[in-house]
Amino acid sequence: MKNKYLAAIALSLLFIISGCEKDLPFPLDEVTRGVVIDVVRVPGTDGVLSDGLTTGNYKVKLTIPKEQGDYSFMKNVQLLAVLQAGGTSSSQVVMDNIIEFPKEIQIDIADVYSKFGLEAPELGQILFLTANVILNDGSVIPGWAKEIGFNNNAEHDYAPKGCTTLTTAFMGDTYDFWKKAKDEGRYEDEKRALADQISRVICEKYPQAKDNIEVIDIATPVTYERYTGAYHGSWMSILGPGDKMKIYPGFLKSVSGLYFAGHRLMSPGGLPVAVDSGRKAAQMVCRQYGVMFTQQ
Repeated sequence: MKNKYLAAIALSLLFIISGCEKDLPFPLDEVTRGVVIDVVRVPGTDGVLSDGLTTGNYKVKLTIPKEQGDYSFMKNVQLLAVLQAGGTSSSQVVMDNIIEFPKEIQIDIADVYSKFGLEAPELGQILFLTANVILNDGSVIPGWAKEIGFNNNAEHDYAPKGCTTLTTAFMGDTYDFWKKAKDEGRYEDEKRALADQISRVICEKYPQAKDNIEVIDIATPVTYERYTGAYHGSWMSILGPGDKMKIYPGFLKSVSGLYFAGHRLMSPGGLPVAVDSGRKAAQMVCRQYGVMFTQQ
């Protein structure tokens, strides 16, 4: 079967390549075979933590995709919690020796935070759940590590059936370059040139990708600015060198009934912060008008 690839680039810049498996450009006997574990929130359960609260209905489901095939070389799985707080990340095993799949797990937030030496969630913190895979030979394939970040972010609809998508982000302040290219009419040419450069590097490392890239998409800071209106296309909050993580109140004491929500209210920003700040703004409105806030 002919290899097929998808590719995209987003910003700062994000590069995605997608392709079917074929001959690999490295010796298979040097590769540790792993198992894909999908960890997803159970529909209808809570997905947002509240400052100072450990109550709520939090539940996740662990499954092994049918595409995995044989996984008899796996001994068990650990559910791993990863906490981002104060600009650092750390992890703790929430549950060990998971051997049955699919499996739904009720998450005790108080217990999870106690493993990190904390009592409850605080503003600016983000909690992730992933899975470590323990093999029969005792080796561990981490779902997260400080050196590699998250190892398993499975999304079945990210590429067509039989294909794989590669996403790469190039972090840096490149807004001025792309804004100038846009103003001077060079924007599309610059994006194509960048795509060609990255495709060439990918094909040098993985020769089977040559002539088989089907889709390339590029998003720059200007793209994010156009879609979101974010300053300089930044999709997270901004910190200068040596700055501490900042948390801004979602209201003004001097103006009654004025509330704020958005991803820049606290570091590190992004969609989770936007959702959480929106929820808190709704709660403050309910309190102002004496309305019970209910979570749907």
